Amino acid sequence: MKLLCDEHVPPAVANALRGEGIDAASLSEELGSGTKDTDLLDYAAKREYIILTNDTDFVGETGHAGILYYDDQQVSPRELAGAIRNVDDRLPDEELVDRTLFVPDGWV
Repeated sequence: MKLLCDEHVPPAVANALRGEGIDAASLSEELGSGTKDTDLLDYAAKREYIILTNDTDFVGETGHAGILYYDDQQVSPRELAGAIRNVDDRLPDEELVDRTLFVPDGWV
C-alpha cells in the first residue's frame, strides 16, 4: 500500500505508518501545502497513491486509487496506523479503487 497523507494529517501519523512498514508520503513532501484538492486527486491517481485524509471534501470522490478517511481528530497515530495496517493486510489495493473506507472504524 502506498499512501499519500493530505496536509491535515499530522506528521506523527505518517511516521507511525512508516513504523508499520507502510509507504507513506505527505502532501507537503510531494507537492507542498495549499495544493488544491483536484490537483491532489490527480497526482495521487497517476501515482496510484491511496489518500489518507480527514477532509470531508474527499468523501465520495471518484477517479482515485482509494481514500482512507478518519474523522476522529483524537485517535492516536499508533491506533490509526494499526487500523491501516489491518486494511492493508486484509484488502488488496484494487478493492480500494474509487472507494472511501472509514478508519479506524472496526479495523483496529
